[in-house]
Amino acid sequence: MFLSDKDILEAMEKKELAIEPFSSEQMTSNGYDLKIMLADEGRSDGYYIDNNQLVIKSGAFLKVKTEENVSLANGYIAFMWLRSKYSRNGLFGSTAVIDSGFSGRLYLSIKNLSNEEIRIDLSKGAVHIVFGKLISKSITPYGSTEKSHFQNQK
Repeated sequence: MFLSDKDILEAMEKKELAIEPFSSEQMTSNGYDLKIMLADEGRSDGYYIDNNQLVIKSGAFLKVKTEENVSLANGYIAFMWLRSKYSRNGLFGSTAVIDSGFSGRLYLSIKNLSNEEIRIDLSKGAVHIVFGKLISKSITPYGSTEKSHFQNQK
């Protein structure tokens, strides 16, 4: 079962989901648009910042992370991908399933497959996340074993 905007807000009120910082302007009818920031700022060969826009050069590959921390209680999962407005212009972004129990920033890789530079406005959401509720809680939620390498990543 996927959550509507109403369901997401109710789950946040019950502290079963968290998006921090949260802005109602980034809420959609079926999810939330997360803002991104650079994850590998030491590399600057394939992109640059111009007027609060991330400009990705043709053919460039980079890693980004969400500005927001996302936390899911046991029993919730989420799916994320690059917003279609960027995919339609030639950006390819990794997708992910976020495990029940996860908490932290989310990372993804982006590749510019177009022949032109593509701009992402850093003041607006670039990654869409939708939330789902499991039929039952997980026996081993993320963070409960040593395999949870990315729990609380910054």
